[in-house]
Amino acid sequence: MATHVRDLMTASPITVRPGDPLRAAADLLAAHGVTALPVVDERGRVVGVLSEADLLGPGSGSGAGDLAGTVGDAMSSVVVLVHPETDVATLRRVLVDRLVKSLPVVDAADQVVGVVSRSDVVRAMVHGRDGPPVSRAAPTPDRR
Repeated sequence: MATHVRDLMTASPITVRPGDPLRAAADLLAAHGVTALPVVDERGRVVGVLSEADLLGPGSGSGAGDLAGTVGDAMSSVVVLVHPETDVATLRRVLVDRLVKSLPVVDAADQVVGVVSRSDVVRAMVHGRDGPPVSRAAPTPDRR
């Protein structure tokens, strides 16, 4: 049985709206340790993605540390989406070809249901599709 996006994704991701303050969105990225946030409209459909790269780019303010403006000012509006039933081989190609760290996952109604990242794929590769979940804690050194 092939592994699918639904087997790897983080469900119910944090999302932001285009009119949200950019500083608040940056706070969410930092506080939750994620590299990107789906940007959704009032119906929950993806209209963009706000990534760390977007925060560093020209739309993010006038200078270093300047997070003035809104999410809509800085977000990327050309977004690649995947579905829960997308197979992991296809996901890997999309991540590599599009040079993105994560992708929004949408259902048949284009509602955001998750986010899947390169890290999720690497963990699946290391542990196999039926392997144990990976702890994010640092390993304990062997003190023999």
